[in-house]
Amino acid sequence: MINAKRKGTNGELAFASWLRENGIKAYRDSASGGGNASKSDINSSIDCTIEIKTVKKINLHEVWKKLSINASKHQNTPLLGIHFDGMPKDSWLIVLDNWDWLELVKKPQEEKVETDNRNLKWKLQDLKSRITSILKEL
Repeated sequence: MINAKRKGTNGELAFASWLRENGIKAYRDSASGGGNASKSDINSSIDCTIEIKTVKKINLHEVWKKLSINASKHQNTPLLGIHFDGMPKDSWLIVLDNWDWLELVKKPQEEKVETDNRNLKWKLQDLKSRITSILKEL
């Protein structure tokens, strides 16, 4: 049986790897879980505070409340990735605030990238997001 800390670390590493495999620059924060000032379990190219839980069961309300406070401090979007015991290795339940979800689904059709290559699609969407962010700052 694996201990809880190791299980959490493995989950964070797996999620970061899954993001990279899908075109998003990401890595596990080596100080994750240590009460550090870092904003996330996972540092990534997306503007989110990411919390990863690898669990049998979860008190979603408590976890979400803590994550939302942390994301608010860093002025970005809270994103909770949950891998329940027994789920396929590369399967995650993603929890977002309803306003963040709505912003995602309301993006105009012209912003969507049309390709069958999933990895390329996510890389292009990430690039477009970065360019849009830079243009907003100009």
